Amino acid sequence: MSFIKINSKRLDTQLILIVTITTLFLWVSAGSISLFNHYKNLNENLDQILRETAERILPIALDNIFISNPEFLIFGKKINKSKDSEENEDYIVYQILRWDGKILLQSSNSPNELLTQKITPGFKDNEKYRIFTKITNDKRFIIQVAEDKHHRNESLLESLIIFLAPLILFLPILSVLIIFVIKRSWRAVNQLTESIESVNVRNLKPIEVKNIYKDFFPIVEVTNSLIAKVNDTINAEKNFASNSAHEIRTPLTAALSQLQVLKTKLKEPLAEEVDSIIASLFKLNKLIEKILELSRAESGIGLKSTKVNMEVVLNSVLQDFQKEKSRILIHNKIKDIFINGDVDAVGIVIRNLIENALKYSPVNKSIRVILEKENLCIENYNDQITDEEILVIQERHKSSNHKYFSGGIGLSIVMLLSKQMNLKVSFSILNKIFIAEVDFKNSLYK
Repeated sequence: MSFIKINSKRLDTQLILIVTITTLFLWVSAGSISLFNHYKNLNENLDQILRETAERILPIALDNIFISNPEFLIFGKKINKSKDSEENEDYIVYQILRWDGKILLQSSNSPNELLTQKITPGFKDNEKYRIFTKITNDKRFIIQVAEDKHHRNESLLESLIIFLAPLILFLPILSVLIIFVIKRSWRAVNQLTESIESVNVRNLKPIEVKNIYKDFFPIVEVTNSLIAKVNDTINAEKNFASNSAHEIRTPLTAALSQLQVLKTKLKEPLAEEVDSIIASLFKLNKLIEKILELSRAESGIGLKSTKVNMEVVLNSVLQDFQKEKSRILIHNKIKDIFINGDVDAVGIVIRNLIENALKYSPVNKSIRVILEKENLCIENYNDQITDEEILVIQERHKSSNHKYFSGGIGLSIVMLLSKQMNLKVSFSILNKIFIAEVDFKNSLYK
């Protein structure tokens, strides 16, 4: 025996989570690499700006020094700090130095002390500045251009925010798009699931799913193949039961006719023995009729839905019980009660319940047939059956252990057809009165 372990998680939900998380991971990874490269490029661009600024300022500053202060080369005097008001809020500072480290010229926002104690060409950082140092070819002059680190970090942060904002905003849109695409694509799978779930012993039609994906087509083919095999097996079984019953019924009828003729020619006690044989053959004939009814029930005649007048069907069935007419009391409280079902199937249900009531009720007791707005009740006297035994009578071919009731093939037919027509059949015992109730509330014609 094989067991299937069912995962309570839905496949489409798992697929959405996996695709979303994988996409998010790849997105973050790619974004992190891009962010690192973007940060690196920004730093390089800002460093290039410092380099270009130094290269532009240096010749202009040297010309200013040589023209305004020619004595500088001899005395090395310091030039006063520039008071250019436009530079007051500039985040770039510079200093022009002599070879001995003395400041010759500096921006208005430059500190009075040297930007770096050790002067080497290239880039260098201290706590406050990012500094670029350039030395002239003759080694006599030095320029240092520096950018405030706080300003640089703010610029980098603003640039990174501008870079990341579209990526961050696009993630929810991407997630919604993934969910939409997967849910839309999953409709075909849901249709396939619903089609397979609709298959049962009463519905063995091949499943049909429109716009099925090629990957799921083998499932449809295999399922339809299995349905066809099951359908063929069930039909073969039904045909066998029906054909067998017909084949047996023909010689049985002939045998009954011959025995009845033979009886007229015999005297007692042989005639009595023939009567016994005839009675047994009549029971066998009745059993064959039940087998035929069961075959029809299993073919699904109760699945046909038409407008059925319960009063008309009941009166038609009662015509078959003319011999027991005196024992049947009719209580028809409401006229023209219509339900959804099949006329023949409803008639078979009522006939079997009445037969059962007559068969297992004492011959000196009457049975009552009560037709009401939402149910049909058939009551008969039974002082032998118990509540526990009622539980077994609805199962096919199970019998209670006494002569007054047997839940056999007749009730099997009743239960099967009732299920097909959405009728609820129940049994109960009250004050030695056995009650078979057919509730058709859910099948009323509207």
